[in-house]
Amino acid sequence: MDTRSQRGVQALFSPDEDRSTRGRDMSRNTWVSRRFFVGVAEWSLGIVLYAGLVQQYNSNVYMRLWVHESFPFAELLLNYYGFVAVTLVGISLVFSSLLREWHRREIHVPE
Repeated sequence: MDTRSQRGVQALFSPDEDRSTRGRDMSRNTWVSRRFFVGVAEWSLGIVLYAGLVQQYNSNVYMRLWVHESFPFAELLLNYYGFVAVTLVGISLVFSSLLREWHRREIHVPE
């Protein structure tokens, strides 16, 4: 068997105590992962772009007429109430995932 594949299998089934990543100790099970932070940053950027689109929609009469003629249901998402609803849903998803992760860690922490 290849030594690289042995190290790969060994890395999967080894405890976290002996691992180091790029010179610093890092657990596989960090409380909030980098992927989560990237997701939050991506969602925040999307909300900022969405806020700009809502602002443009509300200030531009021609855009409102075009949306009304082409996509009448989009008017529900392009007003301020839709913006607030989408933002609140995103915030609740972030907090629920944080609470779920916290609760999962509370249950599995040995005393």
